[in-house]
Amino acid sequence: MELPKDKSKSFSLSNPGDKKNYKFIFTSKDSFELEVKVATGEVRVNIGLDPDRIDEDPLWSAKQSVGSDYLEVATDDPNFHIGTYYYISIEQLDETASAGSIKLSQIPMIQFMANNVS
Repeated sequence: MELPKDKSKSFSLSNPGDKKNYKFIFTSKDSFELEVKVATGEVRVNIGLDPDRIDEDPLWSAKQSVGSDYLEVATDDPNFHIGTYYYISIEQLDETASAGSIKLSQIPMIQFMANNVS
């Protein structure tokens, strides 16, 4: 399932080991962040290049229990490329059913020229 930029997607997982998968692609190399909000339970979020090996070989990973946090990736990260599909796996880790949302945002970089015009 494609994850659109700047829109929250809800997830709900019932059993330990259950997973929900998404994919995304960027056409500009501005840094990005994935906001993970968890209302119940605990989840692990992995981002990788291969949809079949996201959990074995992630590029970026985060663990989140109730609350919210951001997984941030900068433009100079050697694993970040434009025009490439990235895959996200959200996995339930504990016995409590997990519910929450994720939101992918790209942070545009504003550069100033010598005359202070952006």
